[in-house]
Amino acid sequence: MIKNSEIKLIIACARTELTPEVIVNIKEQVGKIRNWQELIYLASFHRVIALLYTNLKKTCPDSVPHEILNRLKKLYTDNAVWNLSISIKLLKIIDLFNKNNIQVIPFKGPVIAEKAYEDINLRSFSDLDILIKKKDVLTAKNLLAQHGFKAEIILSPEHEQKYLEHENSISFYDKNNLSIDLHWEITGRYLLNHIYFESIEDRLQTTLFLGKKIISIPDDVMLVYLCVHGTSHCWDRFEWLCCFVELIKKQNEENIINAFYLATAMGAKRIFLLGLYLGQDLLDAQYPEKLEKAFAYDQGVISCANKIKKQIFEQKTYSDGDAAWRFSLVHLLIRDSYFDRFRYLVYLFTMPTIKEWTKYPLPSWLTPLYYLIRPFRLAITYIFGNKLSNTFISSLFQRVKEMITKKKN
Repeated sequence: MIKNSEIKLIIACARTELTPEVIVNIKEQVGKIRNWQELIYLASFHRVIALLYTNLKKTCPDSVPHEILNRLKKLYTDNAVWNLSISIKLLKIIDLFNKNNIQVIPFKGPVIAEKAYEDINLRSFSDLDILIKKKDVLTAKNLLAQHGFKAEIILSPEHEQKYLEHENSISFYDKNNLSIDLHWEITGRYLLNHIYFESIEDRLQTTLFLGKKIISIPDDVMLVYLCVHGTSHCWDRFEWLCCFVELIKKQNEENIINAFYLATAMGAKRIFLLGLYLGQDLLDAQYPEKLEKAFAYDQGVISCANKIKKQIFEQKTYSDGDAAWRFSLVHLLIRDSYFDRFRYLVYLFTMPTIKEWTKYPLPSWLTPLYYLIRPFRLAITYIFGNKLSNTFISSLFQRVKEMITKKKN
């Protein structure tokens, strides 16, 4: 049970529709706040400053200390300016790609803000995510480089092909530190079945964004994706759940049921049910009776939801790094089958990450060794700690490279 008044107020304000009961709750929680700075900190961490400010201003502005309301207003305004700026840049990038015959689907960020909240100012985001076809990645990479963006990882041409086979995205940064995540698969290979541009190409939708028509991911696919993304991070940003609930409110019953069937086909049935349960439990979301029964009968889903709520709202410190979630027990327990749990464990401990690609560059013909380097690195890190393990592995890796060089000569 949540006891913290700051968290209770954040939950009450994290929505676009306020019922009379919610308004009463907001006013009650405002009267109990003792640490307004903590409230601002938590709302910033969970990316719901805009929702907190708009709903406090709407319901009880006179009950909030003047300096706090002004602080929230400034944060809201700064976010709105940033959102508009990054949205304009997104349209320019879409136009750039289209002129070079590259189809692009923007998702998350300002696009999902427009779809879910119908107001890009009500969501906080720091980067842009776009989905393209795998065959277009290298062309898109070169285009971004020509326009001032630098890739987070520099690879030789032969390594780039291997990277495309094993990974699902690459990040780019400009001089203002704007990040663009270029995806050719959007689930992070977190599921047995992946979502590529090509797999949804015949179902793409057209939507208006800042008055311009763009293509977007089908709503049922987006709902499943939001649950996969949220669960992969154990929903540690509350806004992710708010966004899911706001988007699902815009759907008719058929679309929601279709999303459930899609999630089931993708091996993400319980992941989807977890998102539904959290949305109902924390934000009073309503769904078709069939789906409410589905998670009500699955005690494993409810157990995972309770673990997530405890971690999000009862932790004593909040950090920006989410690496610890990669090893959360929730990731195993929420799987649809024992086989999927086993597959995920194998994936987690053997699939190379950007750390292996950048710190231990191998000749292209030796890239399969990355599947051995990762578990070895994890084991050494667990035994000796991060600093000593890096030194040890780097030294060992250098010796291997020298041996390979000698054999070639």
